Parts: sequence; C-alpha cells; structure tokens
Amino acid sequence: MAQPPDTISPRSALRELQETLSRADDGQIAEVVSLVDRLPERGGADALLAPLRARLQLLRPRRPLSLLRLLFLPMDSIIVVAAGWRRKSITLPRSTLASFGAQVRGLLGTTAGELDAQIEGTMRDDDAAVLRLGKLLWPRAAELLAKAPMPANWAAATGLTEADYTDLARSLAVVLREASAIELMAQQAARGHGPAAAPILACLGNAVEQLAPDTGAHAAQSIGMLVAVLIARLPGVEQILTSAGDLSNALANPAPRAAADLAIDFVLDSIEASVGTQQDLTNAAGELTRLALLLDTLEQPGPASRPTRKARAVQLRRDIDRTCRARFETEVSQRLLDRTGQLTAQASDSVITGLEATALELRRFEAAARPFGSVPHYERVLRDCARSLTDGAPEDANPVDVARLVEILQGPEAGLIWLQSAWGMAATPG
Repeated sequence: MAQPPDTISPRSALRELQETLSRADDGQIAEVVSLVDRLPERGGADALLAPLRARLQLLRPRRPLSLLRLLFLPMDSIIVVAAGWRRKSITLPRSTLASFGAQVRGLLGTTAGELDAQIEGTMRDDDAAVLRLGKLLWPRAAELLAKAPMPANWAAATGLTEADYTDLARSLAVVLREASAIELMAQQAARGHGPAAAPILACLGNAVEQLAPDTGAHAAQSIGMLVAVLIARLPGVEQILTSAGDLSNALANPAPRAAADLAIDFVLDSIEASVGTQQDLTNAAGELTRLALLLDTLEQPGPASRPTRKARAVQLRRDIDRTCRARFETEVSQRLLDRTGQLTAQASDSVITGLEATALELRRFEAAARPFGSVPHYERVLRDCARSLTDGAPEDANPVDVARLVEILQGPEAGLIWLQSAWGMAATPG
C-alpha cells in the first residue's frame, strides 16, 4: 500500500524523481540541468543528477562555469562515484567535491567573490576563459590545500578519515599546481601543436619537488594522479611514460615510474569499464583515436610494456573492435538507411545537408575504428550501405544528392560511376 504523501521519506522522493528523469527526453534533461546550474546553492540537486551522468556525457549540454566547476575541471578524468573509490587509488571520490570546494572558497576569502564576478556568464567550453581564470584559481588553491588542516565537518560530510583527507588534499595540490600548464598544453595539442617533452618533464619534476623528500607509495599516489590527468588530456602516451621513467633515473627516485604504472593500470581499468558506453559519434571518434594510440603504446616494446599489460591491451582491442562493429551497423541502419525515403525531389536543403553530415560522421567514426581491426567488415558495410541507398532512393530523388552520399561513403569514383549510370538511365527513351 502506498504511503500518504506526508509520510514519504526524502530518500524515496529522490528515488522517484530520479526514476522520472530517467524517462525524460533529451530536451527535458537539458532543461533540468540548466535549472540546477542556475541554483545559488545546489544542495541535493547533484544527487538528483547522479544517475544521469553517463547520459550527460553523451548529450554534452553547454554548461556555465562556476568556481566549483573550475576548481575541479583539471581532475575531471579521475573523479569517480564514492562507491567506486578505493583508498590509496589515484582517483577522487565525487562525495568529497563539495567539502573541498567549500574549504577552498573559505580559505580564498574575498578573492572567491572576485573570481565569482569574473566567472559569471562564462561557459565551460570557452577555452580561453578557462585558461585565464584557471591561472588565477588553480595555483592559489594548490597552495592552500597543501597546508590546510582537515575541515571540522570532513568525516560527517564525506564519511572518510583524516588520513584520507591528508592523502587526497596533497594529491589535489600536486595536480592543481600543474593544472595551468596542462590546460595550455591540451589547448595547443587540440590545435595540432605538441606537446613537447620539456613541459611534460617540467610538470613531473615540479611534482617530485613539491613532495620531497617523500619517495614512497604516498608520492607515487600523488604523482600517479598527475600522470593520469596528463594521459587523459594529452596525446602521446609514450612521451609521458618515457618522461616519468627518465625522471626516475635522473633523480634516483622510484616514485615517477611507480606513478606511471598506477596511472596506466587506472586507465586500463577505466577503458574496460567503459567499453560499450555510447558517446555521440564525433566524440566517440576522438576517443577511439586516443585509445588506439594508447593500446599501440602498451602492445609495443617500451616504457609501459609488461606481458600482463600487453595481454590486457590485446583483449581490450578485441572488445572495442566488437563494440564498434555493432555500433557502426546500428548507426548506419537507423541514422542513414532508415531515412532514405527523405531523398525526394521536394527534400529541403536542411534534410539533404543533414543526411550528408550523418554520412560524414559515420565515416569519421569508421576511420577511427579501423585501427582496432575488421577493416574488411567496414568496407563491406559501407558498400552495402551505398547499394541500399541507391536501390532504395525514391524515383524522383535528385541523382546528385544520392551521388554525394555514395561519394562520402565509398569515395569520388564510386559516386561518379553511380551518377553516370543514373543519368544514362534517365536519358534512355521510355
């Protein structure tokens, strides 16, 4: 029997709201996220969104920047749900963000209000603003966290111990100190420049210096968090791992090499957990390119080479290949072939350009998936797709529109051959 409304517990009410949101469409989800982002105090609103985080990764709605979001932006790749966090790991439990954020805000004093004013109206995807504002916040936050005592409400707010606070605060300070340099390298890499070995080595060297004289497991944990962030943000995994090994040799300090091992194991765990998780095709293609380079590094002789690690990389390549093949077939069928009937003479420019954009997205995804294997499979699917498009196009379809799709899927020669054939048939008397 259902409880009367006045006896429903907050936990039950939250669960009901979460279930309702799980059935919402993309537009409704975006509206809820926008509403939550505008709240002056988020409170339990983050718990409401928690089950939607995987879906938000797929939707990627534009979100405003805030002091809290800016503070933890460098750690985005290593933040995990509280249930998935383990002591001495190189991850940051999401349950600690509010506590650390409140602590940093309090320690910043009037500077927090000044930063709020500068951040207001800025969106998360404004790279120039993120770097400019991050340079104001991250080094100062690192300095504060490196020496701040544990907040009085830490245990009650997070369920963690004083030792947990010490380890996490120190590791956060290490990453935040280098966050501006990493953000700059990441933005330059996105434009096709670098990263060079020197700034990577400088990041790692600064971390070792910051943690001196500790050369043990604690140092490896903190530097491992930094290495994991570097791997997530930058191309060229081998360069990062080589820099860690070179630094260990130069300083006779095992921590950087041990940190690299922790980071690689964490990355492999993350990939294994995420196989099958869908992103939009454009983001998926970029992620596949990054993963292919990582697996290449782990499978070849080098600083990250280990027999067991190589075996994991080989199996991951197979798993990703299988997932990509299945997704490609589904996307081709649902997003392209099922819309063949739209290729009528009355089709608007937006319909035609939409179909072409979908075909281009599919080709980018296919190109990124090829390094994982099954090249003949993709060639067959593309060939069959082009044939289905030409066979299934409406009789009044503009041959140029169909030829353009064939060209995207199979290349200019295939498009030209089909266009010549179509025009030849059209010119043949009754």
